[in-house]
Amino acid sequence: MKKARMILALLLTLSLVFPMTVLAEEEMMPEGSGALEVSVVVAPDGLSAQQVVIHLDETAVADINYEYSLELSSWSGSTPVEIYSVTYDGCDVILETAPFNPTSNLTVKCVDTFNPDAEEPGSGGGAGSGEEPAGEEEAGFVPTTVFEYTNADLAPFEVPGLEGFDMNTRSFTYTQDGEEKEGEFIYRVFTPEAAMNGEQVPVVFTIHGSGECGTDGTAMLTGNRLSLCFADPSWQAEHPCYVVAIQSPHTDFSNVEPMRSDFVDALYEFFGDMNEELNPSVSYLAALSMGSRLTYHLLDLHPDLPIDACLMACGRGNEADVAHLVRPALYMVHDSVDGLNKPEDDMKSFNDLVAAGSTARFTLTYMGFNHAVWPYVYNNENTQFMEWLFEQGSRQDLEIPVPER
Repeated sequence: MKKARMILALLLTLSLVFPMTVLAEEEMMPEGSGALEVSVVVAPDGLSAQQVVIHLDETAVADINYEYSLELSSWSGSTPVEIYSVTYDGCDVILETAPFNPTSNLTVKCVDTFNPDAEEPGSGGGAGSGEEPAGEEEAGFVPTTVFEYTNADLAPFEVPGLEGFDMNTRSFTYTQDGEEKEGEFIYRVFTPEAAMNGEQVPVVFTIHGSGECGTDGTAMLTGNRLSLCFADPSWQAEHPCYVVAIQSPHTDFSNVEPMRSDFVDALYEFFGDMNEELNPSVSYLAALSMGSRLTYHLLDLHPDLPIDACLMACGRGNEADVAHLVRPALYMVHDSVDGLNKPEDDMKSFNDLVAAGSTARFTLTYMGFNHAVWPYVYNNENTQFMEWLFEQGSRQDLEIPVPER
């Protein structure tokens, strides 16, 4: 008998959309591939998805057998999402999975994993013969792709809850490979009803993680609750505030010099201009992952940054000089098993801050979030971190130490 196999993983790419239901375009599919539609079922909280439904035509369904595998892997290829079960329901293939980001693009790949040259258990080589059965590597076997589907090139979907965020662009200059270039980034502004009625309210600037980079003006809002949690009606009812969600055009503006410093300078000027335009009672900055790292650089290069308090999830401050960052109130949150931005790096930054006289706070969780600690920090059920941020008053009158360069 043929050996039965099912190898499953999930691919979430860097280019983000909101695939509540994604229809495959003909030109995106190999001829006769049979994959007509891929849907993602999103949890009521909007933070996670746990089901992928692949709809095939009758011909494709008839061809599927146990030697076929449906492959889905994380966008980085290093953090696969666990598959709990696969159900074949007529022309639908239903994957029940561990929670994953519902706003990511999907690539679904069906592979024929049957190796006709592999020895069956108990025949030829193997048990009782003193020889190992021929495996796939020994036989030089290469699995055959039956079909492959991706929605990476589809237009973004309309996402409920974004209606109150006005879209804007901001131009800036940067240097890449020795050449000065013109760039722009998108930002979206949520204006509370209280501000429309003339009340002076706080502003929360948000800087997302690397997975939400781009120019669609949507991913930084739909990739997680970083911005939406502050605009949520339940929060606005007690804490009316502006929310200014910034979208970095590319990860190079966080990782590559001098592009990073140029982007940091542009953000510094942007914060000043927005504070002048909105005239908030106090200015806050909330960030996660890449955004938290950028926040450290912002505070390092511009100690007079017009921000009163920063809430940073899963960042890394070891690349910046934090000894003079004593004016803004800082709160860092990290998971103990974060394998991307090491918690010990953030802890060292915290120790340096305290030694310099900062009133920084640091929370280390042991809840197994790995790098993705942000759903714990930014949500409207557990608001302890958001409450801390809004308890911080203006600190603009504090003296700023002059760093030695």
